[in-house]
Amino acid sequence: CYTAATGRTHHPHRLAVVAGNLQELRELLATGDSEGIQRAEVKRGQQPTLAWVFADEGAHDAQMGRSLYETEPVFRAAVQRYSSIVEPLIGANLEHLLFPPVGELRSKSGSSTGDVVHAAIQCALAELLESWGIHPEVVIGEGVGEYVAAYQAGLLNEADLFELLSGHADGGWPGEQLRPRSEGRRPCPRWLSTVTGRWIDETSTFAGDHWQRETRGPARGQEARQRLDDAGISVMLEVGPSGSTLRHSRTSRGADSADWVTTLDVRHGELHGILKAIGRLYLGGVGVDWQQFYSGRSCRRVALPTYPFQRHRYWFEVAPAGEESLLGVAADEPPAATAQRLLGERIDDEWSPSLAELETRLGLDRGAYA
Repeated sequence: CYTAATGRTHHPHRLAVVAGNLQELRELLATGDSEGIQRAEVKRGQQPTLAWVFADEGAHDAQMGRSLYETEPVFRAAVQRYSSIVEPLIGANLEHLLFPPVGELRSKSGSSTGDVVHAAIQCALAELLESWGIHPEVVIGEGVGEYVAAYQAGLLNEADLFELLSGHADGGWPGEQLRPRSEGRRPCPRWLSTVTGRWIDETSTFAGDHWQRETRGPARGQEARQRLDDAGISVMLEVGPSGSTLRHSRTSRGADSADWVTTLDVRHGELHGILKAIGRLYLGGVGVDWQQFYSGRSCRRVALPTYPFQRHRYWFEVAPAGEESLLGVAADEPPAATAQRLLGERIDDEWSPSLAELETRLGLDRGAYA
């Protein structure tokens, strides 16, 4: 909840629950439903390394993205911005392509229009994740996702991305002609290409036929996945609908060497899917900016119980006979000799001779005040 996420310490033992309403939440917590409740322990001192994965295509329906478009301002603003770039290129409104009227089919990946639509969903979702403080160390993609990964790594700007996908660029750019993203943003993640199987950045030799090889040549996803493992990636977040073949690639550490998380799951609805993904990331120790996550939502602080496991004893321990307690009173000292006085004894203070201070003594056999 908002109060726990933004106002409490985040301990190693964590729990995440996705519920549509308060009653559903109560039922899940009461029954301990293993499907609805996620639990994990974050290992202290171990910072997870996150990679974003962009698939070529995935399992999605004609309305995927609509719930996010209607409820998340960041996602909606991104789609609208892309639409202003895309419409002159393909002669169609991006929002109409994303959410076609009932009875119409969305363009499939593999066509220039379908590739643009697929990339728009991935990029808008990436912007939403970034607004929640979720940032990757590495990006990797296949097919259309290769272009999106290059964009996320800062080696393409938005105009170049959609020009390439819509077929309005020749795809033969040498490295020195790449136009990096100019808009202000955080430091870009590293890009691991499935075309070359190697790391690519602004200092790399970027072959002029890279995009032609992407569409015509064999991919090197297996090699790229091995490099991810070698880099110590512990969490792989599939940004968009599930469909990446990298999930099942075998490496020297095995196919399950990293925790795999999908953001959009058509089985349970996209809002439920992305919230469950955020929960999975949180349980894995990935940082989430909860203030930004709840920004713009109607949330308020509520009173929560204190931590029962942080209790401390504040009871006076009786010192053995002849020894002084922490209060400086011997256990066998007669009560009358140290009877508590409201106005105690004067203290000689060599540092402040003009300041009169008073002291008194407390004990198990004396009242707290006179």
